[in-house]
Order: sequence, then C-alpha cells, then structure tokens
Amino acid sequence: MDTRRVSPLFLAIHNNGKMSKVPLNTAMDSTTETLENPYSQFQAACSKIYIELVDMELTVQAMVSRSESSAPEYEVIAPSEVSQEAQEGLKLYYDNGGRKTWVLSEALANGQPITSQQIDEMVSFFNDAIAKRNQPEWNDVNAPFQPLICWKLMGGDFGNLWSRTTKELYVSIKKQLSQQ
Repeated sequence: MDTRRVSPLFLAIHNNGKMSKVPLNTAMDSTTETLENPYSQFQAACSKIYIELVDMELTVQAMVSRSESSAPEYEVIAPSEVSQEAQEGLKLYYDNGGRKTWVLSEALANGQPITSQQIDEMVSFFNDAIAKRNQPEWNDVNAPFQPLICWKLMGGDFGNLWSRTTKELYVSIKKQLSQQ
C-alpha cells in the first residue's frame, strides 16, 4: 500500500486588495490517508474538500465583500501530486529540446498560487487533450510537444481531477454568493 500525506489546499479570497486564506481540506491537514493508489487518494481528498466546502459556506460568505462592484476572485495552491507531475513534465520537455517557458506549469511545479483564469485554462486543456489519450503516440516521450509531456505539464491525471473539482467549487461559491 502507498502511504502519503495529503497536502492542504487553500481557497484565497481577494477583497479590496486583501487576501484571506482558508484551508479547504482542514480535516485532512493532520491525517495520513492510506489507499491502494495515489489516484484513489486524490479522489478521496477531492470528495472531502467538496463536503467541507459546503460546510464552510458561512465562513466564505463572511470573508467576501458584498460589494456589487467587484466579483470575488480566488487563488489555490496545487497539491503535491499535481506539482510532482508538472515537475516531471517540465523535465521531459526541457530534456527533449523544449525552449518555451511554461508559466502555468512552472507555477504548478513550484507550488505557487493558481488563479481562477488559470484553472479555466487547465480545464480547457484537459477537455481538448482527453481525445488524444487513445492515440498510439501518447506514450512516446521523444519530442517536446508530445501529448503525454503536455499532459504532465498541466499536472497529469491529478491536475485533471484537481482543476475540474476546483472549478466546480468556485462556480458553486459564486452562484451561492450571487443569490444573496
């Protein structure tokens, strides 16, 4: 069995130039999950995050200004599994002659905050890339723009699940706040 510590995720709410951080998976901060594979572990983490976010509704609402002039924005830190995949993708990319700087991939790999717009970019990328997973060249890592390398640059399977879950949470929060 694979035993790993699940890294905490944070929801950062921007309000008039100030940023507040709220842990999304507070119940998992101090526990170690033991599951048969990291993907199942990450799915469990995302499920717990979603449940806890529903419980955090009042906290989030209290932190967000009810100013009608500006919509709340958020930033999140990718979990370590996403960072590791992005680091591996960057290594493969540069080892195979890639020269472009990947701002989003670098941010994921270095544990820097990711904005809602970047989450949207990730979801859009994964929507487009999923069709390529069945192509024979998917696992060939000999070229810098090979589909598997690009997939890893965005955090791999963990990045796919994490970006979709994070976007869903943000849309849910925005909807709840707009109904007030």
